[in-house]
Amino acid sequence: MKTIRKIVRFLFVFVLLGSLVFFAYQILPDYFAQPDLDLEQVQPYSGSPYVEINGNKPDFDEKDLTSKPYQSYSELDALGRTRTVEAVLDKSMFPTEKRPSMQAIRPSGWHTERYDHLIEDKYLYNL
Repeated sequence: MKTIRKIVRFLFVFVLLGSLVFFAYQILPDYFAQPDLDLEQVQPYSGSPYVEINGNKPDFDEKDLTSKPYQSYSELDALGRTRTVEAVLDKSMFPTEKRPSMQAIRPSGWHTERYDHLIEDKYLYNL
């Protein structure tokens, strides 16, 4: 009977540790991923609403250049957060009818904030 308990405990600990390793392997690399950006190159805020990057010259590869409209969305990460989006837009992709209310849309990471003394309707929406 004691041998069975030892085996059950061992299996429990083994499964638990295996689950933790799997969790760490699946989620933590995305969570701690750093963008391909050298923060030393980011200039302090100068009061301008934009910053010129790379001498204002795009660094697209030839394969990236297209005049055909498209949208490409990456999968959500393991925590359900949005990741990258790539798009070439034109007027044919714009809605032709009035947009529905944005109040029911809750993208991942969305936090609704009240501004009682700043905004007449209390909430800030991009309508």
